[in-house]
Amino acid sequence: MDGEDDEDQYENEMEEFENYTEQEESEEHPPPPNADSQNLKLDTYVTLAMYATLANQTVDHEIRVTTTYDLSMRIHDYFLANRGARYMMFNRQYPNVKQGELSVDKYARCMKLLKVGLANFDHAATEVDLTTQFLHGLDQHVDTIHVVLGDIVPLPPFDTVFSRVKLAKENIA
Repeated sequence: MDGEDDEDQYENEMEEFENYTEQEESEEHPPPPNADSQNLKLDTYVTLAMYATLANQTVDHEIRVTTTYDLSMRIHDYFLANRGARYMMFNRQYPNVKQGELSVDKYARCMKLLKVGLANFDHAATEVDLTTQFLHGLDQHVDTIHVVLGDIVPLPPFDTVFSRVKLAKENIA
C-alpha cells in the first residue's frame, strides 16, 4: 500500500499532539499578558518539546510561532484542514486495496488500518464490510478459500476469515 508509513506517521503525530493538549493546560489558553518569567520559560520549554516531538513537515509550516498556545492552535488547524482530504483518500483506498505482493498478514493489517482511518472520520466500516473487502482483494492463489468463506451465511467475523485464509496460504506454500 502506498503511503502506509505516512499514515502511521500521521497517526503517531496526532496521538502525540493529543497527549500534549491533554497534559498541558497552557495550551488551552494563551499565556496571560502579565505572565512571570518562570511561566514564560516553562511555555518556551513546552513549545520546544513539541517542536522536537513533531519535527518534520508538520512543524516546518509552523516555525513562526513562539508560544505553546499558538503552536497547538496552528497544529490543530493544520489537522482539521487536512481532514476532508484524508477522508477522501481512505474512502478511495478502502474498497480498492488488493493483496498483490503483500503477505496475508500485511494485507490484513493494511485493511484494518484503512478501517481505523475511516472510523477516525466518523465513517466506520462494518465488520461484514471489512471481511467482504478483505476476501475480494485476495490474490488468486487462495481463490477457493475466498469462494468458500464468502458463501458462508452469516459471513464469519474478520479474525476468523483471516486465520482461515492464512492457514490456507500456509498449506499451499
